[in-house]
Order: sequence, then C-alpha cells, then structure tokens
Amino acid sequence: MLLHDTAARELIAMETRARAEEPENARPGAELHPAVHGALALVFAATLAPFALVFWSDGETMFQIVICAVYLAMYLATPALMIGVGGRSARARSLAAFLKMSVQTATCRMTGAAVAVQILTIPIAILAAASGICLIVARAAAPL
Repeated sequence: MLLHDTAARELIAMETRARAEEPENARPGAELHPAVHGALALVFAATLAPFALVFWSDGETMFQIVICAVYLAMYLATPALMIGVGGRSARARSLAAFLKMSVQTATCRMTGAAVAVQILTIPIAILAAASGICLIVARAAAPL
C-alpha cells in the first residue's frame, strides 16, 4: 500500500508541475519536439523505399509509388505548415529536456520519451511489415 501511495503522490506532483508550466492557450501538438515530427516523417518516407526498390523496373507500379510519395508529402507538409504559421513555441527546449518532461496525452500524462515511443510504434511496425512483404516479393521473383 505504501508503494501505491508514493506513486500516486509522485503522479500528482508531476501533474501539478506540468499544469503550472503550460500556457493557457497551448496549441495541440506544440508540446512535441520537432525531432518527433521528423522521426515520424522519416519512418513514413522509409516505408515507401522498399516498394520503390523492389518495383523499380515496373513503370506502372513506380508511377503509383510516386503518387503515394506526393500524397505523403502533402500529408506531412500540411501540419508542418500549420504549426509553422502559428510561430515558434515560447518554451523551446532540447530533445533531452523533451524526453524527460511531462506531456499531456488524450488519456494521461506521460514522459516525452513514452509519448515518442507511443507515436512511433505503429509506423515502425508498418515499416517492418512493408520491408518483409517486399523481401518476400523480391525472393519470389528471383530466379532459382
């Protein structure tokens, strides 16, 4: 019971500190470090790379991959432009500071490192699946 009380007190203290630090009119997503956005963009772009490598010789498929890349660029550029128009965050900080700080999510407060892991887990799994699929296709297409 003592361990539970200590954890609850630490959580309440972390919540109180975070509420005192955040501005009243904080923009959604402004608390995330740009490196998290960059890592997400890199993982999404890297997901298209195995398909481009495997289907390089097929013109029709490459055309579809280029269309996917254009949509991906629009998908990633729109929020980047919206955040950029809003101006820089008043609380500019290093990546190390972000990874240690408390960030409010839809369900609870978490450390920045936990938030980054939560954001990047599914895209990295999709990248691994796409790479595996492309490896199987390339192996099946290779002469024995």
